[in-house]
Amino acid sequence: MSHDPNTPPYAAGWYPDNSNPGTQRYHDGTMWTEHTSPLAATAPAPITATVTPPGTAAAPSLIEPASKKKRKWPWVVGAAVAALILIPAIATAAGAGGSADKKPATVVAETIEQNDEEATETTVPDVAGITAKEAAALLENAGLKVNFQTASGVVLDRDNWTVTGTTPTAGASLKTGDTVVVQVVKTKDLKAAGAPAEPAEPATPAAPVYSLAQQNAIRQAQSYLKYTGFSRPGLIGQLEYEGFSTDEATFGADNAGADWNAEAAESAADYLAYTSFSRDGLYEQLAYEGFSDAEILFGLAAVGY
Repeated sequence: MSHDPNTPPYAAGWYPDNSNPGTQRYHDGTMWTEHTSPLAATAPAPITATVTPPGTAAAPSLIEPASKKKRKWPWVVGAAVAALILIPAIATAAGAGGSADKKPATVVAETIEQNDEEATETTVPDVAGITAKEAAALLENAGLKVNFQTASGVVLDRDNWTVTGTTPTAGASLKTGDTVVVQVVKTKDLKAAGAPAEPAEPATPAAPVYSLAQQNAIRQAQSYLKYTGFSRPGLIGQLEYEGFSTDEATFGADNAGADWNAEAAESAADYLAYTSFSRDGLYEQLAYEGFSDAEILFGLAAVGY
């Protein structure tokens, strides 16, 4: 049977490519194109005779000779393709059989990393001495959780509890979301414990213990001071004249309650009542009585000098 050279050797379509097992190549009716695709596993290879147009080079053989035993690659390739299709399906089914909340490991890792990045540093505020309610507001505003701790009782009304300290202490650095333990006591108990004690009655000082001679010296000195004005040296001398020792006379004069300025003024008035004195004359008389310069000036001023 002769072949018409004007008739294409193949009709346009897909044909198995024997040079590349498992694929098929497209013939456009004139020539083999570069278009290829996987050979379907179930598609039987068409048996087509190789026809070479006269005067042309023989086209690459795409069809195995009928005498050769068919290779097993079509169904092997098909099985491999089916396996590739089934593996994802099996994995999906296995995932569906597990917990619906489970996430792929990569997603979990990304979530943990994201949460770590979102956890920022914060500082524990100083809440000692304020109510539990105020402390909770400050700590929660800082991004921290609060756990109240008491020696006894349960924190219900936070306005009735006072903060005594925290763990960690104020100023410590934590991450947002961390928990701070807040030690609290009932406000009424704290006030009762800190209330100042009632002031003790001042102790009545014990009466000084004087010897009999000292007591008599004091009484005698007071008696002389009631009679007339005396300077301190003058009163001591008078008591010595009465027979008291120098120590007893000095003790009596110093404990008689005398105001020596007032005694100088009284002496100046007594002298002026007795006779007239110039300022200088009165000054000399008071100095003779043993008054100090300051006491004399006070006495002179008291009488008008």
